[in-house]
Amino acid sequence: MSAGFRAVQWNRTKLVYDGILLAGVVLYIGGYLTLVYWLDPPQDQLAAIDLRIRAFGTCAFFMLTVILSIGPLTRLDRRFLPLLYNRRHFGVLTFFVVLLHAFFMVEWYAVQNALPSLYDELTKVSDYGKFIGFPFKALGLVALLILFLMAATSHDYWLVFLTPPVWKGLHMALYVAYGLIVMHVALGVMQYDHNPFIPAMLASGFACVTVLHLVAGWRERRSRFRTRAPASSRRRMANASRCSATARRSERSRIFAPTSMGRSAKGASSTAA
Repeated sequence: MSAGFRAVQWNRTKLVYDGILLAGVVLYIGGYLTLVYWLDPPQDQLAAIDLRIRAFGTCAFFMLTVILSIGPLTRLDRRFLPLLYNRRHFGVLTFFVVLLHAFFMVEWYAVQNALPSLYDELTKVSDYGKFIGFPFKALGLVALLILFLMAATSHDYWLVFLTPPVWKGLHMALYVAYGLIVMHVALGVMQYDHNPFIPAMLASGFACVTVLHLVAGWRERRSRFRTRAPASSRRRMANASRCSATARRSERSRIFAPTSMGRSAKGASSTAA
């Protein structure tokens, strides 16, 4: 059986969901740029491009944090299930936000005619053995490639074509992408920008995802234990009942066995007479 491709079937719920996502992204990036332009306006073109890099980068991080939190939230409370609906659209939009973040980073180098420097930074093998000075842009590039694969295979066609286990395994790589992005920020901008917002953003996002998954897993394990406990109690009661019945049968056998033997002996003596 071959998998047939079907276009996305749009409906009102999907349109509302995607509209809210787009509105949230526009409001965050617009608010970020407006606030920074008001508090600390960029002094030149490079500073303006750097500001866009930060706006789209932080937006992508928060989007990934929300995506990874949706699963455990729905396991903890079914009222969050609407967020799970069309979560793949959320992931595709996140990929485009990350792509724009990467585009502005390339533009930052291009404006200075320094694209060869970017190439040298990514291909200098000796730097990959360092911690401070690690080519953190390579981590972001790998995360972008993972998000591209996930966005490209988000359609139901690929779910059928790749089979559910393979498709799910591929999309579990989102956790790898999230970890790479955390390291991308920690080894990159945090090394020269000591703004407390950046470590607070990383720590709170990572802690939120970790705690939600741990709590959801603990709750599911406790629920499974409670489900198994009554069943095991019923098995123990059934075993006890069977043992009791067996004991009663054995007791009756011991009580009536001599009488039967006596009757058999009496019948044998009368026959002999």
